[in-house]
Amino acid sequence: MGDYEQYKEFVDVTGGMGRVMNNAMIYKKIMNSFLTSTYFDEFCEQVKNNDPAAVGTIHTLKGVTANLSLPKANEYCINVEAKVKNGENVEGDLDGFAEIMAKTAEYAAEVVNSL
Repeated sequence: MGDYEQYKEFVDVTGGMGRVMNNAMIYKKIMNSFLTSTYFDEFCEQVKNNDPAAVGTIHTLKGVTANLSLPKANEYCINVEAKVKNGENVEGDLDGFAEIMAKTAEYAAEVVNSL
């Protein structure tokens, strides 16, 4: 396995690979699934439309980011989920969240392409 230390804030490759018993093929497959998922876009739309389904979507996204060891995105998911569950408006958090998710996806794609 290569040196992925520069990605660790966004993509903890060691942690993620550990969750799949260091099987690069499985890790790559589930990471690609994350990269093509629409959970974040769905969540943003749900927030903008005051859709109560946003609670479930952010919870799912939180689980996905935890299982893939995407620490920065997971931290944001945890914070945003708490706000949503408390009935707080999180529309103002979406831009920062989008930046975190974009950087996470960028680094995740680089990791996938190097496996």
